[in-house]
Amino acid sequence: MIDRTITLRLMFAALAATALLGVAAILAENEGVLWQMFGTAVSVAVTCGLLACWSLLGLLRAFRSSAYLLSIVTLINLLLVNAMVWEDQFGLDVLELLVSLAVIDYMLPAAVIALVLSEFEWGTRAGWTGFGATAAATLLICTEVWFSFSGEMLAVSGAATGTAGWLAALVLLQPHGQPQARLGWRKWAGLSFAGAFGMLWIVINMTWHLRTGWEPGPLLMDIATALGTLAIASAISELLQSLAMPLKARWLRRAVIICTWATLLVIASQVISETHNHRVAVFDFMYRLSMAMGIVTLCGIISCLCLTAISTALRRGRTGSGLLRFNCPVCNARQTMASGKHTCPHCQSMIHFDYEVTRCQACRYPRTGWTSDTCPECGWVIEAPPPTPA
Repeated sequence: MIDRTITLRLMFAALAATALLGVAAILAENEGVLWQMFGTAVSVAVTCGLLACWSLLGLLRAFRSSAYLLSIVTLINLLLVNAMVWEDQFGLDVLELLVSLAVIDYMLPAAVIALVLSEFEWGTRAGWTGFGATAAATLLICTEVWFSFSGEMLAVSGAATGTAGWLAALVLLQPHGQPQARLGWRKWAGLSFAGAFGMLWIVINMTWHLRTGWEPGPLLMDIATALGTLAIASAISELLQSLAMPLKARWLRRAVIICTWATLLVIASQVISETHNHRVAVFDFMYRLSMAMGIVTLCGIISCLCLTAISTALRRGRTGSGLLRFNCPVCNARQTMASGKHTCPHCQSMIHFDYEVTRCQACRYPRTGWTSDTCPECGWVIEAPPPTPA
């Protein structure tokens, strides 16, 4: 989604900011915040390592077999965490609990999902629906917080809303399958929305902390959580954008991206909930079960990445180039081929596929099933060096 260099800079900037906040926590003698800072730093470092492995291996097609499993785990995780927090904080009955969850909490993942389903196209109905849902949830939370209708949980939800807005703005920075030259207004729109949601997130948290008394620990933790989530989301989004999937597997790509982003939001909400200690003895079992499921989900993602990296390396070492299944761009026949030039057995069309480079180096246009050595999007020739971006 973003250039690899920019992604690395974002991650290392988040890592440096987390380290500085950790120094501030040490000076404030807050051991709990210090441990949370350490966890965020470790997560960012692991993401840097995964990105480095992806760069070395050239291709990671992860989460294929685990998309449905991770989606189910994420859904159960959301139900457990939110039911525990809302019932503990407000003592709501079942109907009010369901309404609150539907209006406030689940609008945030729905907004990101709608933007992703729109194939990163802002001018579609799904894109406007997703942004409208995020804006509605933000306005609702701001109204509740500023007029003191509820408690601290709404301020925490405001922080989660701000983080979701930043993630949505990252989605807008570069639409899927379009060259860099066409990103003028989209890039400015993404940066504007990122700045607006960031300012809104700061205002919500500062308003709450100034009204209830200055407590640097939770505020620092919210900032570190937002930075860590932003860095991890940008790295995983860049990884997902590099996946070379078959032309007919749009549902698979959508399931993978939805599962990954929802898991990130769940992990962020769990860290924030733990920081503010929203739990009682009655829900202790649900809390431990939910946290365990979150850890299992995260470990599953990392395991899928590692196993895919190992299998990709072994396959490339065994076959010399590797095999890929895709559809012929002329007759749409399903086939499996190695890298290089081949003739379709059904329509006898010449098909070019390079396993090492699955996207155009000039405009990132997918190269699966090219019928010539020239990119149909920007005209770049494979043998020529990629043009230097302006």
